[in-house]
Amino acid sequence: MIRFLHLSDLHFSQLIENPTYSIQQLIAIEKFYKSETFDRVIVTGDLTNDAKIDSFIKAREWLNGSITLSGGNKTGLNIDNDIQLKVVPGNRDYIHNKTSLKKGEDIYFEGLNTYNKEFAGNHLFSKRKPLVYDWFDLSETENVGVFILYVNTSILGEDDSNNKLKANYLHYISVQINNLIKKGRAGTLIKSVKSGAFISSVEFRKSFKFLVAHHPFQNEEKIYDFISNNKKKEFLSNLAMMDFNIQLSGHRHIYEKTENTYTYFFDKRAVDRYLINELLLQIGEDKLIDITSIKKGKKISKPLRIIITIIKTLLIQDDSIHNVISKMDKIVKGTPQESLNYLIDAIKTGTKREQEDNYNEILNYLNNLTKNERKLFADNAQKIVSKILNELKQRSLQTFNAGSCSLPYINGEKTDRHFNTYSFEYYEGDFTLCIIDYIWNPDIGDFELNERCFITYSLDKLKINEIYQNDQLFKKKSQANNHKKSQCILMLTADVVDQTKQKLNLEREHSQIIEMLQDKKDIFDVIIRRNINKHNFIRYIKDRSPDILHFSGHGEMTDEDLLKLGIETGGIWMLNEEKNGFSCLKNDELDSIFDNFQRSNIPLRVVIFNACYSYEPAKRASQYGPIAIGISARIPNDSAISFSKGFYTHLSKPGFECDFINAYKEGVLYMPHKHKEMIKLYQGGNIVN
Repeated sequence: MIRFLHLSDLHFSQLIENPTYSIQQLIAIEKFYKSETFDRVIVTGDLTNDAKIDSFIKAREWLNGSITLSGGNKTGLNIDNDIQLKVVPGNRDYIHNKTSLKKGEDIYFEGLNTYNKEFAGNHLFSKRKPLVYDWFDLSETENVGVFILYVNTSILGEDDSNNKLKANYLHYISVQINNLIKKGRAGTLIKSVKSGAFISSVEFRKSFKFLVAHHPFQNEEKIYDFISNNKKKEFLSNLAMMDFNIQLSGHRHIYEKTENTYTYFFDKRAVDRYLINELLLQIGEDKLIDITSIKKGKKISKPLRIIITIIKTLLIQDDSIHNVISKMDKIVKGTPQESLNYLIDAIKTGTKREQEDNYNEILNYLNNLTKNERKLFADNAQKIVSKILNELKQRSLQTFNAGSCSLPYINGEKTDRHFNTYSFEYYEGDFTLCIIDYIWNPDIGDFELNERCFITYSLDKLKINEIYQNDQLFKKKSQANNHKKSQCILMLTADVVDQTKQKLNLEREHSQIIEMLQDKKDIFDVIIRRNINKHNFIRYIKDRSPDILHFSGHGEMTDEDLLKLGIETGGIWMLNEEKNGFSCLKNDELDSIFDNFQRSNIPLRVVIFNACYSYEPAKRASQYGPIAIGISARIPNDSAISFSKGFYTHLSKPGFECDFINAYKEGVLYMPHKHKEMIKLYQGGNIVN
């Protein structure tokens, strides 16, 4: 898992009295940052209010160290290295309308001289380095990662007399981005200077891509107004080829989410170009097959080239060429739907094969088609490609505008102050991004959780980006449980095995629970995460904000005599931080963790520790809001699974989805008689009879 903190529009100034930034908000951000762990702090521009050197110094000191306040107190994030901090400039960080004798692309970066002097360690934007990117590996076993591109849009703050300059810059930067994307697809980008390793073309194709810029491209329609017609088409086409999933931005001083499909701003040519590129990305090809005719003098249409590219790329594994040719007949002579079904099946289950003779056999087959068969094939190809591209048109770009995090309120202004966090993980073929927005509450003088949403993007073929959980507002603590469309069940496991702990059958427990809740998908959202450590235990709960937490694993016995002497024992076993061994999460640690969950407004309603000797962890957890279930002794695996089966069987009944006490009782009924007394229910730190 990787985590970002997204700040924007700090607006530092050199003013001592009535500064353009709020000290109170800066202190609150510092407190939050130092209580969490982040891989990157991303600032999307307008670090200063005036682009003066003293303002840049103050911004850098607050980010990398601290600034001194009146009275001698200090505040600052103290980010100790430039690698962790990533900054893009905004229009207020650019010195505008400056007369220059420079020519070419240098003029685009002239106004950033002061910014570059103070933030050279982060991003030195110039003609030689107009773009900067980041790469994160997400899986040690699969070629997947996160690609982040940082773009300078500060020149867009020039006044309307310089529209030509701004239009030329946008076109220039779109070409630079497109060239970078081409390098990524060719496998020639390095992951980092330190590692020297290259991002393979497969890794780049599969990566989740962030675009980071001060100006939000998707809701700044005026950006497109000043682009001349001869540049506009190429700019939009370049933009359509970028393949970004998420844009992080600032500038507008409001927190907002904008979602537009890639057809929203693009002309038809750009849309088609993007969609064909996306199809190639999904089947693992860089370009359409380079062939101009099946028979000499017969031009091949683009749909036919697409279909032949798919066939050439995705021959079914272990199929003989005879079988492939027979399936070609389905495409040539079958209905468009039959042909589409075959191709989708090939995309989902096929593997890339390089045998040139097979490819030549396919071409020979196509060459021997009759005129009528060739026409039928072309018609089918057109209909198939239209169906596929219509699916791809649903693909969208989400833009998240952070809003200003530290502007003071002026003249009764109502605009809110915000910052965001992003937690990102890859699990069993899916990217999952959790975005949490924090809003300034002047009544308490601090930021509080405002909104949490999840975006999932699947690597499954032809499964397009979708938001499945959104707009869960938590502005008032008393309303924390009232806005969810479904209940989240977060199942965490740590199957620690050694001489004293036998392997658990966790897969059987999970499969039975999922099967029982199969018809309740609109009510229960079941999320499973395996092999967790302490860090992931905390992060998964904070990011997913579950209603029901279900931990399966091993517990550690609490020694009551030692406990009376103040020696803490007992807890639950998890993997260690390196995941090459295991360690015990002690009960006193669980105390502070669940206390933090309560203060963070995590709406836990039920906690189940389905592990031996987990009664004390359950008791501790129940002190902080939820009811909790634990086990008082060593229990056979089958009996623990029986309890889970009974518990979720009760919740699956119509009208009993929140009847947790009786679900506990039904879980006990499912257990063998000799083990029923082992299951304990706690509420408010006390056992419930």
